[in-house]
Amino acid sequence: ALDEAFQTAPAVILVFSVNRSDAFQGYALMRSPIGRPQSRSRDPFNGFGRLFDIEWLRLHDLPYREVKDVRNPLNMDRPVQFSRDGQELSNTA
Repeated sequence: ALDEAFQTAPAVILVFSVNRSDAFQGYALMRSPIGRPQSRSRDPFNGFGRLFDIEWLRLHDLPYREVKDVRNPLNMDRPVQFSRDGQELSNTA
């Protein structure tokens, strides 16, 4: 689904959060298809998963309490902090 979004959408923005941090840590633009990074750097995960390139747009802790009223209609209208890995976020959220 993520690779399909990269191929068809004008931009794919990824929002990052560390488990149990009670905050989002930043967001990035997806820059390459999955499994075909352009950076050609060493694989830090030794083949576990498939790499792709991102460009960080912002690194900043945004506490969940500051977005508690933002809901995602693509996830049963739940608050955005309850998203799972790979959860699509509506443009309206």
